[in-house]
Amino acid sequence: MQKGQTVVVVVLALVALLAVAGLALDGTNIYRARRILQNAADKGALGGSLFIAMNKGVTTITRQQVWNEVSRYVQMNGGNPQTAVAYLVVNEDCDGRADEDRVDGVDNDSDGRIDEDPTSVGNPLLQLDANTVRQTGNLTIDRSVEGVWCSTRGTIQVLFGGFLMKPEETVQAQARADIRAVGVVPPGQGVAPIAVHYEIVRRAQRGDILTVWDGYSYQATLQQGNQSTNYGEPANPYAGWLNLEWIHNAERDHIENREVDQSPGTNELRQWIRDGSPFSIYAGPISLPPNPPSTQGDFIFGEPGIRAAALHELRNYVGRTFIFVVYDRWHDRNSLNQMFPNHGSFPQKTFYHAIGFVAVRLTEVRSSGNPKYVRGSFEYFTTGGSMIPGAGIACDDMMARTVVLVE
Repeated sequence: MQKGQTVVVVVLALVALLAVAGLALDGTNIYRARRILQNAADKGALGGSLFIAMNKGVTTITRQQVWNEVSRYVQMNGGNPQTAVAYLVVNEDCDGRADEDRVDGVDNDSDGRIDEDPTSVGNPLLQLDANTVRQTGNLTIDRSVEGVWCSTRGTIQVLFGGFLMKPEETVQAQARADIRAVGVVPPGQGVAPIAVHYEIVRRAQRGDILTVWDGYSYQATLQQGNQSTNYGEPANPYAGWLNLEWIHNAERDHIENREVDQSPGTNELRQWIRDGSPFSIYAGPISLPPNPPSTQGDFIFGEPGIRAAALHELRNYVGRTFIFVVYDRWHDRNSLNQMFPNHGSFPQKTFYHAIGFVAVRLTEVRSSGNPKYVRGSFEYFTTGGSMIPGAGIACDDMMARTVVLVE
């Protein structure tokens, strides 16, 4: 090979090496920028949804307030609020609108993924960004809002792209956080051994008074202002006490044995009230008649009324907020034997199917005389944690809620 040819080969090799190095550097920078923007989008969606969950039903929330939270979290995590956009995610099951009237701009083609361009299918009135909130920021949001979708965008300089007349690269990330009913409550988180029927919880509002009776023909009373409604009868209980050391769950029994003690004593009951449930409680999907009963989630051993030992201990905690288990159906032994034929015979007791949780602040406990009862007010409750797909109710205001990143 002649000297001139060698020089040409060396130059071409250097150009190739520079191109590879440029591509590698550009790729690294794009990846890093996308990671930053993804984190900003995640935090923006979570921050906006958490603000809604903490305040919805407690005070009036405007779109401007939600956008302020979204943009604050975006900026705190390396994004630019001026190039970010958010959408309020609406659940049509909460607002009564038909599917074609959805204005969330999210997954309207039902493919399980967020639409890449929500502006093509969404209503701009629900869009939140630095421009639209100037026009619609004072509008309030209602209970149909169940989350926030957030997109962040940025532009970075690229080395190799300059040779191709494209010196900049646009990077985008998106995330969605939903407000959902809590699906799991870990041990020691204030779960009292009391179950309340979903029919009561779905009708309740913050501040309404719940009384769970012992020894009455009905088991619970919901007081809303001057109006009181009684629920339950001996053959169809609407509240009851729970044995938190005997819980059946067909999907989790091979992981953890919670069918421990059919006859807990006074000390166990008092300890549950002081320290919370000894086990995690898992909510399952709701299934009301005439639909067949769900076999997912926890079936908790118990019976109507409240144990005397529990009432005596609860007297020490007036003013404290407890978590009550919400159930959709109760089952007897024969029912569970049919639903879970491979389990073996169940104890001769009532079993409550857990579908979620509700917070109740105790205001009064009467543990002697007749009638005996525990009384408290419904409270909004938002906590960190996880949800089980299909578990709990997303739209009911009083169900304990959590915020979960779903996309």
